[in-house]
Amino acid sequence: VILKSDVSPRQFFLYQTKEKKLLSLGSEYPNLNPDLMASTEIIRSKARDGLALESYLTVPLGATEKTPVPLLVIPHGGPFGVKDDWYFNSETQLFASRGYAVLRVNFRGSSGYGLEFVHSGYKQWGKAMQTDLLDVSAEVLKRPIFEAKRVAIFGVSYGGYAALMGGVQSPEFYKAVISMVGVTDLPLMYTRGDVEDTIYGTKFLERTLGRDNLEELSPAHNAEKIKAPVMLIHGALDKRVPIVHAARMRAALKKTGNEPEWYVEQKEGHGFYAPENNEAMYTKVLAFLDKHVKNAGAK
Repeated sequence: VILKSDVSPRQFFLYQTKEKKLLSLGSEYPNLNPDLMASTEIIRSKARDGLALESYLTVPLGATEKTPVPLLVIPHGGPFGVKDDWYFNSETQLFASRGYAVLRVNFRGSSGYGLEFVHSGYKQWGKAMQTDLLDVSAEVLKRPIFEAKRVAIFGVSYGGYAALMGGVQSPEFYKAVISMVGVTDLPLMYTRGDVEDTIYGTKFLERTLGRDNLEELSPAHNAEKIKAPVMLIHGALDKRVPIVHAARMRAALKKTGNEPEWYVEQKEGHGFYAPENNEAMYTKVLAFLDKHVKNAGAK
């Protein structure tokens, strides 16, 4: 038997049929106190075209109208075949413990809501998938515990693309942008990386991404529109989204005078796995957010 919730990671039990008792086998994080974790609210709303969306908002303990908190939007990767859920998320709790509310949106294309919902995200990179994030974020931001001047966006892989496109399309909305192993130049999806290594991969890209207006929908080709400070994180060994994506984004931002903070791990790939590398990465991310969002114009 496995038990879990929004404030408690997985706990494992063995049901003893003869005694009709549950025997505890331990917890995923045995030293974690659920009473110190921030609860997560399920938000059901509609996108601008009427599509029903489900999102999750985690607010730090003690947040009130008198003590407003910054909002961190975290779009998931994928973007297809992936979804966020209500259950315990260690990354969310990390940011919440540092005073950030975290919003995770299951934008169109996310799994878990049927094929029609998945297909509604096809060829919507930088389009409806992007406005889904903005629509939910703007609605949440109306709550009195938030301030419009303290909103950031941080994503990994496709989420990194969405973070950068948020900076491109909504330059006044997001005050800081962080992309980790993010796609920045969509035409490269067909020529670099392991997605296009097979016929299936190429056909999947054609069906879900398409080939039209890819430069127009690429952050690296629209860097001049980004006004917020940017942080780029990448693994030098990334085969899914090669580091050339980050390099092109960095060069494009430099040309505009908005030089990004740059952090590369030489022994990591598409995502960081070594605990010490994750610790170093999150330390830098939190310092970046504190500088540009948390401590920027707080009441």
